[in-house]
Amino acid sequence: PEVVSGPLQVLRYPPEEDINIAPFLNVTFNQPMVPLTSLEALPAEAVPVHLTPAIPGVWKWLSPQTLSFEYQGEVDRFPKATAYVVEIPAGTRSANGSALAETVTWTFRTPPPQVTQFWPQNEPQPTDALMFAAFDQLIDPAAVLATIQAQA
Repeated sequence: PEVVSGPLQVLRYPPEEDINIAPFLNVTFNQPMVPLTSLEALPAEAVPVHLTPAIPGVWKWLSPQTLSFEYQGEVDRFPKATAYVVEIPAGTRSANGSALAETVTWTFRTPPPQVTQFWPQNEPQPTDALMFAAFDQLIDPAAVLATIQAQA
């Protein structure tokens, strides 16, 4: 294999910008970051990438140049309704000692909840009517109740 010299660069970093579903986060560098024998789950202090907000998951090398974060939660994707910031600090070093000259930062956003069904709809109702709202993703019921207003 060809040995790449020169400054360390970040080649790809999906996802970025607005994305409906983010099942993982990958970062590909132009140089090997770890020996081929190190392709396994990493302790947090060994990860050259900072993800904010912090969420439960595992970082692992898919190849010596590509690092992946897999979310581990209730569902098999990053939580929705969230803006994520990813940062790789300047000075991050590859396996051959080359350093990243400048901090690389990007963001991606998962969509906020959308109401998919609501009842009742603009019809006369008794004063003790049951109200129902369905959403396109998991929500915090208490947070939603705090934002609902009913008008007579």
